[in-house]
Order: sequence, then structure tokens, then C-alpha cells
Amino acid sequence: MSEKEIFEKIESFLSEKKEKEIFQRIEDFRSKRLDDIKKNEITKPLLDGSKFVLHLIPYNSFRSPKHYDLLTHLDKPQILKLFRMSHFTRTYNFDGLFYYFEGNENKCSAYIQVFTSGIIETVDTRMLGSLGPTEKKIYVDSIEDEIIMSTKEGLQIQKELNIDLPIILYLAVLDVKGFRVPDIRIFPHRSSNPVDREDLVFPKLTIDDFEVIPEEILKTTFDRLWNACGFSGSANYDEKGKRITK
Repeated sequence: MSEKEIFEKIESFLSEKKEKEIFQRIEDFRSKRLDDIKKNEITKPLLDGSKFVLHLIPYNSFRSPKHYDLLTHLDKPQILKLFRMSHFTRTYNFDGLFYYFEGNENKCSAYIQVFTSGIIETVDTRMLGSLGPTEKKIYVDSIEDEIIMSTKEGLQIQKELNIDLPIILYLAVLDVKGFRVPDIRIFPHRSSNPVDREDLVFPKLTIDDFEVIPEEILKTTFDRLWNACGFSGSANYDEKGKRITK
């Protein structure tokens, strides 16, 4: 092996090692945030109960961190419209900007945290409902629609901030053990299975283009969500994998 080939192998090894370390730091950050959310150790406490959590994490926020002037970009009317919270409240916190939707008991039902590093975290409690210890419902149709829209919004904000690709997307649905899918229109002769674990933490997705179609890349994640309820895949896609228009 020539000296050049040896150096190339060393450079390749070091590059791969560094990339693994960066992804581990991203995973550790995400795990810490999920833990904080479950403990309700966030800027504005969430209403009790189940919730979905979406993270859009720029790879470069851990490789070569930058801090963005969020207000310069996010005070624009067309950006504010993305939040779709007609009565949202905005406040600063140590991490950046925190937008929340007021709920009961001085708690919020949903929020969007925009970190100065460009990371976006969306949490929503409104798509899962518990009507008592024996009737816990996971509204998968509403969750899918909300996640698709939140992904579009988040990517648009990150594009406005001129954040470098790729973006790592993570999804989790927390505190859903025993929940079932209600009113199965596609499978009228069978009931769904209850979710068998507290948290559904899905594998990461990598976004390399701001023009990506969220409903396409999220299909495998949605299939896993339906799998957790005892079905072969999402009922909102046809046999060719295209999302069914409602």
C-alpha cells in the first residue's frame, strides 16, 4: 500500500469517526429533550397526558454551531402565519424563542421552541385523548396531518434562517401505553391493538432538500405508528404508497 493510500485510509477513518461522534451528540441532545418534556421541565409546563414531539435538527448545529438572529427572520408576517396559532404567545428563553398555545391551569397545550442554533422542537398534546382509564384514543389521522404540517412549517423557518442541510428529523409519541386507534374506517370489522409501551420513539430521517415532500418521507414513520396499534401500515396511503387526498 502506498503512502498516499495509507493517508487516505487514515483520513477516511477519522472522518467517519467524527461523523459518528456528531450523530451521537445529536442523539444525546434529543434524548435529553425527551426526558425534559416527560418531566415537564420546560419553559411553560404542558398539560398532563400524551403528546407527540417533532425535532428538526440541523446537522451543522453540532458540527459547526452558529447562532441566528431569530427575530430578524421570524417576525415577518409570512413566517408568523406558519405557526397557525391564532392566539399564540411568544416569549424568549435561554434557548431562543418559545411560542406556545395557552391551555388550562396556566399550562400550554402545544408549543414550538426555536433554538438560536436553528433546531426546532414542536410538542402537541391535542392529538391524543384519554376519556378515562379504559378509553384511551390515539387519533392517528390528526397526528399524521399535524406532523406533515409541522414539518413543512419547520423546514420553511429553517430555510428562512439560511440553515445548511442536511436536517435530521426525529419523531416520538410519548405516554401512549394502552392507547388504541378509534373508529377504523378502513378496517371496520376489527379493533386496533393497544400500544404496548409507554413511548414510541421512531428512527431518524435525513432531509437533504428543503423542497422535500414531507408526506412522502414520513410514510415509513406513519406505518410504524400504525404497526404499534396492530395494523400493517397507515390507512392514509394507497397501495402505491401515495397519500390519499381527503
